[in-house]
Amino acid sequence: MRNKNLRNLIFTGLMVAIGIILNQFVSIYFPPSTTIIKFGIGLLPILLVSLLFGPGFGFFAAIVFDILGYMIWGVNTGPFYLGFTFNAVLYGVIPGLIIKIKPTKFPLFSTINIVFASILSLSSIILLFDIEAISSNINFSDAMRYVIVSIALIVSLLLLAFVIWKRKESEENHKLIFSFLLVHITVTIFLTPLWVSNLYFIPYLPQLPLRIAKFPVEAFLYIVLLLQLYRILKPKLS
Repeated sequence: MRNKNLRNLIFTGLMVAIGIILNQFVSIYFPPSTTIIKFGIGLLPILLVSLLFGPGFGFFAAIVFDILGYMIWGVNTGPFYLGFTFNAVLYGVIPGLIIKIKPTKFPLFSTINIVFASILSLSSIILLFDIEAISSNINFSDAMRYVIVSIALIVSLLLLAFVIWKRKESEENHKLIFSFLLVHITVTIFLTPLWVSNLYFIPYLPQLPLRIAKFPVEAFLYIVLLLQLYRILKPKLS
């Protein structure tokens, strides 16, 4: 047991280091040279720690990831803010709790995932008819707005098709997908714009359309990678 805990701790440290590197170097900011919208997979290793080892290890990984990452890269980019630490903790704790929920005869999580993906697709369609909402205090051309929303719609439909295609797979996979969608929606759509509003005095509501448009792209990438990595790592680390 002691060797297993030591192995898990070492792996958690490795994941934290990889997450910090991914967060810095495998991220895209939109518009360029701003920090208004960020695409990235830096929290993928923290999600894996939570799913593989539980919320305790996930909590530890999230705290170290956020604080150490800020100390290495973030001190020159803005003030340290506990709201973003709380965001990271949600990624480290919630998936580890949800994955432990006992399965039921009714395919609860696969049904919820299909509903989530359908809402994302509907949201993209609505934005297509209200294209002026895509501004987030930035002067986008109409052509750029249509490109953003069109990409969001295409990817959200791909995500919907993906979860429908996966509906007959194990409920564990659907718990994984659900746990990510729940945390990512909470953080991306609700909490982060609130923290940005408090820090930089950018109004809350105008931030939402662009964040809703970027959500499907990031979610699809995270989900595909999470499923594959979890499938590979779980048998080796059980």
